[in-house]
Amino acid sequence: YRYEQVQKEHEEKRKTLNTETQEYQRRAQYEDQLARKRYNDQIAQQRQTNEANLRRQEESVAKQEAQRRKTVEYEAELRHKNEMTRLQAELTGKAKIDRENRDLNLEKIRVDAQEKRETVLKSIEKAGSLIGTGFVNLISD
Repeated sequence: YRYEQVQKEHEEKRKTLNTETQEYQRRAQYEDQLARKRYNDQIAQQRQTNEANLRRQEESVAKQEAQRRKTVEYEAELRHKNEMTRLQAELTGKAKIDRENRDLNLEKIRVDAQEKRETVLKSIEKAGSLIGTGFVNLISD
């Protein structure tokens, strides 16, 4: 009887040990599953953070590029305005000088015309004198 009782106790201990081992294995698997899930969640969170950072960087680069383009356009506009202002000032100055020199130019044209007239008159007078002298010499001979 004692032997059966000891054998029964050992059988109970073995069953209890088996059950505890199975429970320990289930708990270990569950903890492993939770650890893997936490790891996967952590990786997903890190990926989302990286994607958000990348998006922010791309937006920043796009803003910088837009600002650079705007600056280049503004510089071109200023260059154009300065060129137009310079050209207008140059043309205005030239027109003013032309107006101031108009009287001088007209006087020069008058003087040149007067000199030409006098030269032509002297040439005609000289030609007339020569022809007259030649005619007088022809008749007197």
